[in-house]
Amino acid sequence: MTRALVPAALFFLLGCSLQGTVDASLREAKEIFAIARPDVDISDARAELWLESTDLVKADAESGGGLTFFAVGTILKEVAPTLIELGILESSSLVDLDALAGFRVDAIQAVTIPAKGVYYIKPANAEDVGIAVHELSHIASRRLNYWDLRKTSLAPGKLLDPAWTDLDAVLALWALEEGTAEATEWAGAAAYWKQRRPVDMSLGNYAKGPVTLRQADGRTISVPPGEWGLLEEYPEPLRRLLGFVYGSSQETVKTRFEPGDSLEAAIRKSWSAFTYATAEILQPEAPPKPSAIAESMRSGRAELPVGVKGATRVGAYLVRDFLVHRARLDGATGSALARRLQDDMLLRWDDRRALWILKWADAPASAEFSLAYSKTCPGRKVVNEGNLLLISAGTIEDESAAARTLLGN
Repeated sequence: MTRALVPAALFFLLGCSLQGTVDASLREAKEIFAIARPDVDISDARAELWLESTDLVKADAESGGGLTFFAVGTILKEVAPTLIELGILESSSLVDLDALAGFRVDAIQAVTIPAKGVYYIKPANAEDVGIAVHELSHIASRRLNYWDLRKTSLAPGKLLDPAWTDLDAVLALWALEEGTAEATEWAGAAAYWKQRRPVDMSLGNYAKGPVTLRQADGRTISVPPGEWGLLEEYPEPLRRLLGFVYGSSQETVKTRFEPGDSLEAAIRKSWSAFTYATAEILQPEAPPKPSAIAESMRSGRAELPVGVKGATRVGAYLVRDFLVHRARLDGATGSALARRLQDDMLLRWDDRRALWILKWADAPASAEFSLAYSKTCPGRKVVNEGNLLLISAGTIEDESAAARTLLGN
């Protein structure tokens, strides 16, 4: 019995020791956060060691709701079969999305439950203050009500219902939230360097790892690209998606800076006029108008075709990804065409039927996408009506009538 107790006792002592390290990192992270965003109070935020026994799914469910990594994975997994049916994603993506919905715990450094004001961090990252600053930013966003989950819903009373969630809005929200956290981490650490004058700073390759700051006492701080260093743990297309979420999004916050602004002012501007569209993340200097179709559905004004059981928006990011990686257009051409998408909606029926309605800036853009899509996905039905493009899977009696019903004309 004594022998059996020894490993347990050692494990307990090790856990206590690591939790002490986590607490020390948290205290330092709060100092850095206060430098970057002095107007935001996160003094009561907590950090816990993320052990194998930690049930984060349960903690997330008990947090009172919110957009977390778990929720994003669940929404993507719900929509993925339809995206694959239409050829927007390759069939192998379903396995990858299973990994995301299952929260690939082997490839994640830390996770925050914003509503509970706590983040969980892996033992290997217990000393990493940069990650802690990043997670504190997620807690701050929730407390400041920067993001509005109602903008992700496509039906009254269906908040975060995977069948009625705007995927493009979710990806855009997720991206800007990570961009906010990365900007906080970067700005805080940069100011911290000036104060502490660290003895060593090494710059890692952007695709391989973060900038690492080592202080005289041996403690380290990592700053953006942070999670980018783990992208090689993921298969495509998740690697591209996470690169978009953690990398491209920082430009949105930077673009909102004006002379004399604090970081908080730029972050506040980024969120206050946010369109909840990935098109804004892709081109922050020229944000699009919010989705009119989504707004009409969210408010209950839109009339849906008979039998529709779910809806989502595909949006500019996935359209660009399709054009570049499935249709094999070069990056500049694919990006330029994706920016000409004004609005879209994907309707789903229980029997795997689907209708994707795309509204383009003009008829030539619609025709250009129609050609690229038809070459890549032969066999799908494509109806081109000027700047309106209708793509269907399964037998739909009258695609044009269904689209007119939704669009109200």
